[in-house]
Amino acid sequence: MNNVTNGPWADIAPKDGTGLVPPGEPPHDGGMEARVAALEADMKYVRRDLDEVRVDVKAAVARLGSIDVTLSAMSEKLDRFPTKLQMSLWACGGLIALLSVAGSLIVLVLRLSGHTEAADAVDAARGKK
Repeated sequence: MNNVTNGPWADIAPKDGTGLVPPGEPPHDGGMEARVAALEADMKYVRRDLDEVRVDVKAAVARLGSIDVTLSAMSEKLDRFPTKLQMSLWACGGLIALLSVAGSLIVLVLRLSGHTEAADAVDAARGKK
């Protein structure tokens, strides 16, 4: 065991071969009780903080659940809205219908005002004759 490095208290170990450190030396220097008491006092604060964290986590989980419900409702509503392609097709269809009605009204007005040649020209442009 030549590779073993001795600890910091190896020089004060008893020579009787028991391996025990004599009382009054680290870690048995009498300050152990104070250190344990300090750790116990700190654990009270750790426990309190942990309880607060638990309450906060439960509240966050509840809020996340409500957010999930809200997002699923919004997603369901968005699924009902038309896509951009559908809106574009509807706009093109509406524009074609509007132009057809406008062309028919123009032909009607031209015929009523006695301009039958102009009305025939508009009909020919529309593919009617």
